[in-house]
Amino acid sequence: MITTPTVFILGAGASKPYGFPSGAEIVRDICKAPESELDSFGVGQADYLEFATELRNSDQLSVDGFLELRPKFERVGKTAIAFHLVRCESVALLRPPDFRDWYSWLLNRMTASSFEGFKDNRVSFITFNYDRSLEHFLFSALCSRYGKSPEEVAAVLNGFQFVHVHGRLGRLPWQEPVTEYMREYDAATTSRAVIGASQGIKIISENIDDSAEFEQARRLMRGAKRIGILGFGYHHVNMRRLKIPIGTGLNIEVFGTSFGMSEAQRQHLAGLHPGLSLPLTNCKIMDLLCNTGAFLSD
Repeated sequence: MITTPTVFILGAGASKPYGFPSGAEIVRDICKAPESELDSFGVGQADYLEFATELRNSDQLSVDGFLELRPKFERVGKTAIAFHLVRCESVALLRPPDFRDWYSWLLNRMTASSFEGFKDNRVSFITFNYDRSLEHFLFSALCSRYGKSPEEVAAVLNGFQFVHVHGRLGRLPWQEPVTEYMREYDAATTSRAVIGASQGIKIISENIDDSAEFEQARRLMRGAKRIGILGFGYHHVNMRRLKIPIGTGLNIEVFGTSFGMSEAQRQHLAGLHPGLSLPLTNCKIMDLLCNTGAFLSD
């Protein structure tokens, strides 16, 4: 079990092992499409081509970053993001064949001797991703692992915090609040699914610095003793908005991955944020969780 109050901050790299594209990959797919893929969702050919052309010429690495500066394309861009992510919701991809993935690691670290004890884990999640793969994985795995009903598992998992600071592709059927748009974990790109999912997406240009989600994220971090930053790009805007409690005298250990970084980049980032531990060069998520000792004992 995880008894030390722990918060995991998740970037795009945290969802990539489960079939979800990076921001740059979504940009690539949009820009290489010869014609609109979004006709069925109310986006005309002319609007799509203008959006794709401007996105290509902007040299942005994510649609989100492009929409921050070009809110004119917000409806088209959100629809495109939703379309490319909804179709990636594959249950099969949530369980890699070798079980050497961090969702499986997390489940096994959180597993208690009884189902009732699972709720005593002290872990929360702050994610910049729109997908719901982690929530669905834990829900389906707990139903099978403990032989409990969906209602019993939902009652336990709804006691954990999954904070999507940039929105999500709708709530899952078992999740609260029931007032939010709901859709199953399903790759079908129906009109209702894509349009509904797009409405749950928030863009940085929308005034979200003081949104309820960011305020909730900051409260969780202030109550933590350990923060793990997984698959994260450390974008300066995101770091500023999160206000991660890094520094001396705070009694909070902060560890992060550094996959794709050179040694010089890793040292530069650590210098910008004294107290942020990037223990391994080119560190992947499983490297951090299994080889540094930071998350192996409480």
